[in-house]
Amino acid sequence: MLRICASSLLRPGVFLGAAIFFAAGAPSSDIRAEQVQHLVLFEFQDGTSDQDLREILEAFEQLPAKIPGIVGFQWGQNNSPEGLAKGLTHGFVVTFESAAARDAYLPHEEHKRFGAILRPHLKDVFVLDFAVPKAPPAAEPGRVQHLVFFKFKDGTSKADVDSLNVAFAELPRQVSGLIHFQSGPDTSPEKLSKGFTHGYLLTFANERARDDYVVHPAHKAFVSKALPILAEPLVLDFTVAPSSRRLLVTGGVEPYAVLQRGPDGTAQIEFSGISRESGPMEARLLLGRRTVAGFDWKVLGKAEGGRFQGAIPAVPAGGEYTLEIRRRDALGNVAEVAEVGGVLVGDVWILAGQSNMEGVGDLEDVETPSPLVHCFTMAHRWELAAEPLHWLIDSPDPVHLGDQLKGLDEDGRRERRAQARASRKKGAGLGLSFAKELAARTGVPIGLIASAHGGTSMAQWSPSLREQDGASLYGSMLKQVRNGGGKVKGVLWYQGESDANPDSSSVFGAKFQELVAAFRSDLKNPALPFYYVQIGRFVLDGGSGEHWNRVQELQRTLEKEIPGTAVVPVIDLALDDLIHVGTPGLKRVGRRLAKIAHRELFGAKGIERGPRLSKVEASPDGRTLRVHYSEVNGRLLPELRVEGFSIRKKDGSEVRTIYNASVDRSAHDTVVLKLQNPPPEGAVLHYGWGLDPICNLVDAEDMAAPVFGPIEIRR
Repeated sequence: MLRICASSLLRPGVFLGAAIFFAAGAPSSDIRAEQVQHLVLFEFQDGTSDQDLREILEAFEQLPAKIPGIVGFQWGQNNSPEGLAKGLTHGFVVTFESAAARDAYLPHEEHKRFGAILRPHLKDVFVLDFAVPKAPPAAEPGRVQHLVFFKFKDGTSKADVDSLNVAFAELPRQVSGLIHFQSGPDTSPEKLSKGFTHGYLLTFANERARDDYVVHPAHKAFVSKALPILAEPLVLDFTVAPSSRRLLVTGGVEPYAVLQRGPDGTAQIEFSGISRESGPMEARLLLGRRTVAGFDWKVLGKAEGGRFQGAIPAVPAGGEYTLEIRRRDALGNVAEVAEVGGVLVGDVWILAGQSNMEGVGDLEDVETPSPLVHCFTMAHRWELAAEPLHWLIDSPDPVHLGDQLKGLDEDGRRERRAQARASRKKGAGLGLSFAKELAARTGVPIGLIASAHGGTSMAQWSPSLREQDGASLYGSMLKQVRNGGGKVKGVLWYQGESDANPDSSSVFGAKFQELVAAFRSDLKNPALPFYYVQIGRFVLDGGSGEHWNRVQELQRTLEKEIPGTAVVPVIDLALDDLIHVGTPGLKRVGRRLAKIAHRELFGAKGIERGPRLSKVEASPDGRTLRVHYSEVNGRLLPELRVEGFSIRKKDGSEVRTIYNASVDRSAHDTVVLKLQNPPPEGAVLHYGWGLDPICNLVDAEDMAAPVFGPIEIRR
């Protein structure tokens, strides 16, 4: 806890000031100052009542209207996760138009009157001023002001301090969501900075952006650079509240959120935020403009100490709901109201893997949005799901961003993202079709967490990298899940193209099993549904399909080894380029996955997984092969000219002997292959051999037959 000389604070005419907001690319000591940021931190005496605190804060808030030269004023209660506030609980940023305005403020009679109100309740105070150019506009409600102060070790050189300040000022170009950066050496005449010599004011888009910054690799690297020369840091954060004093929801449910329902089909809607006043918190749920039966106004929480929280239990699957929150004053009058709209209760699915899950389909005739399907985007916010679902450029995590936004501040990032949206021609995926189909079949709303990244391998998705957080694919995905609500129904996975090579294909099966186990362990559901797509075609001139087919065969057989998994083939679908399934095909893949989920999780009758190889029988003379499938919906199609089967020697060369492939007229789950000559000894059967086969076998529900092989042919 900080200790100060109370006499200096309590001396009439000597008090604290406030600070403002300005964006800078370099420490303000290097530029001509025009304004002054006055940063003030308080700790109040134990036993200070809510009424006393309210009077103090209101008196401080009134000073800008009473004292000329104050051009900015914001404050809030500490909510820093770093634990470096040293007992100080409230932060204030007061911006003066000039140092002269700050100097006139200190002995002003209104400032003295405020000091008289504050003095009996004050336990500790910290004040540091620094000069800045013209400040940016006042931070909007929900922004986070991050106040940082450094005390350097004795003997630290000016060169080391300057180098650290330059490194600090570079962070806005490395961390998304860091909107403004201001800094400078202490210029306060009040001598209440306790040996801290430099102040920094960082403005974040919201609390989530601040939390991402704390664990960001660039911030960690900066901390490593700072620690050797720092005697101690002081950090206090606050979320900006509306000056109208209305409630501000900052935690729990957010607009367009999808809350994962529990086994009883319901979810709890939690909410928290800022309230300048104390009192009981009431809430209700609306569907459209009508109150949901059983969810009319009732007391579900309370506001105290500047914060409120509450929860509505047992909300049934459905929506879109509007949550209304209100606080009553001491006389029972409705004092403040807030609402959060577009909330769904349903099932949340992770979309993960590489480019075919990210979506590279042409943005033509894409799946249309549905009010029952929302997406937790790579920007870490819930939205109405619309193609493209994946925007790597929006992610706060370096694993997704790469160099796309390198060297840009927040304004530059915003402009670059706008350019990307205006020029994008590819990006359709399978997630929206899956969600719409499943919601239509079950009536349960769907949330999607978009976390796929093109061109990525199983090694890059390794769960062993989870501790790297946003610097790893798996860690970034887990962070998205946490930020999106923390609970999911299942995982949709489409990956394997990057592992179809000599080194990776041999260990693909083991890595896949490790990945599924990690998802289930980290998401605390040992039976977590995990549905995945068998990789399809690759139009590559002269390439070998050996390792490609090995991955496909592993994907086909792994569903038998891992309970709660299912594979969906795409070998029959058209491409939009050399390797990516086209938009029409992706819609079909999404519907195929939805049928699997409907069958496996909702017990839908009359839906099978789709054709699964059962056995291959050869006639005694070897001139007929009967390929039997299980789990066929209705019948196999097409009845004639089934494409994709081949007989091969062990070296992979084809034995061109099949002259007819058709569905057995008396056994609709069987394909009959007629051969000109019996296959040679040791020959094997494939379906979908190579990189770019022509395959067309499906069933009546458009569930495709998977690539298989090699399968030994026995007479």
